[in-house]
Amino acid sequence: MMMNSMVNNEPFVIEPLEEANIDSANTLFYEAFSSKFKTISDMPEAQRQGVLSLFWQRGLSDPYDRHFQVKLNGKLVAVYGITYGVKRIQEQVPTPVPLIQILRKAGFFRFMKIRRIFQLFVHKPRADTAYLSYLCVDNKLRGMGIGNRVLDHIETQAAADPKLTRISLYVSDLNTKARELYLRRGYIDEKYETSRTTLRYMDIYGWHYMVKELAS
Repeated sequence: MMMNSMVNNEPFVIEPLEEANIDSANTLFYEAFSSKFKTISDMPEAQRQGVLSLFWQRGLSDPYDRHFQVKLNGKLVAVYGITYGVKRIQEQVPTPVPLIQILRKAGFFRFMKIRRIFQLFVHKPRADTAYLSYLCVDNKLRGMGIGNRVLDHIETQAAADPKLTRISLYVSDLNTKARELYLRRGYIDEKYETSRTTLRYMDIYGWHYMVKELAS
């Protein structure tokens, strides 16, 4: 109860992801998404985490994407990514991780599998839409309202941008808790998709593409 009160009352610091926090952010990303990479479950854990982290870091320089860190009392508690339908100039971007570096660490066949899975997560929304590409909350703090507070911030920031009218995201059939949260917050299904490819690689067949209109 005391931890819930602290999370709800203490102010968050939300800012662009800093290079100094990339390793910690990688850990949150890995905790949230490692289960989606079942086709490389035979890879040793340390190698698997290292390879997935390098792939994720490579995406940090994408001109369509922005990545953010969320801190509570100086501790990183969440990270999230926003994808825009048009390129947005970034003042500072990390140097992309070379594919050859990842290939050497993963091996050819595993590299091809992992690359294919990451490609499945790529979505370029329409120009008036901010797409929430991922939201990773520290496993030890889940269920304490952090996700809700981060979504409050994302929606407020997006509504302040005159070029944006909507926020969108994908959520799988299996992630029922997240879907319930989005429904409570006013997100609605724009479409429902099935994919034999994601079934093969992730054991996930159905996906809800959800949208929330921003207040004008």
